[in-house]
Amino acid sequence: KTAYEISTRDWSSDVCSSDLVVVEGAGGLFSPVGPASLNLDLARDLALPLVIVDVARLGAIGRSLMAARAAAAEGLAVAAVVLSHTRAPEASADDPAGDLQIAVDSAADIAARLPGVAVGILGHGTAAIEPSIDWRHLARLASAGA
Repeated sequence: KTAYEISTRDWSSDVCSSDLVVVEGAGGLFSPVGPASLNLDLARDLALPLVIVDVARLGAIGRSLMAARAAAAEGLAVAAVVLSHTRAPEASADDPAGDLQIAVDSAADIAARLPGVAVGILGHGTAAIEPSIDWRHLARLASAGA
């Protein structure tokens, strides 16, 4: 069995009745999860809102918007975008061309272009997303069909 077949077969009512369910799909919507299936197929079958996670560096706006538009074209809802610092920032916080400022500017631009979608930044080596995202609230909205 492929990971896709196992995950959809084992999708039980216990999981569906949970307050919060996280299913991680690595590589993006068009990455394969089996010989004939993509992450996109898994996302569509599970009908959960998506969280787009991208690296917090130059190009994050374009990559995140492409993923959000691809999801929308396939009828999938995007609940949040998280920009993640995968390495320690190389420049100081006050450097306008540094990693930290690029992430802040990118998050603001993405939020402006995706109204209603939560956008946050996960710093390198931290566990908290800033600004904080209320995942349970997003899950309730999704289950209510909002």
